[in-house]
Amino acid sequence: MAVITDQLGGFIRLLRPLAWTMLFTVPVLLWLYWLMLSPAQAVTPTAMVFPILGRIAWTAKVIGPMQA
Repeated sequence: MAVITDQLGGFIRLLRPLAWTMLFTVPVLLWLYWLMLSPAQAVTPTAMVFPILGRIAWTAKVIGPMQA
């Protein structure tokens, strides 16, 4: 029973930082996802400068069905 209690305590100590990290990263990742899917509504234009191809928007097709 003592081992199970120790394991539960360790599990809780691991979950707390995970929850705080997710509170920060999930909104940031959702914002980046929105920024890439709707660049017309973004504050700044989302385009990358590729070495050979030049400046291309995130949603533009590069090679076949592959997007930037």
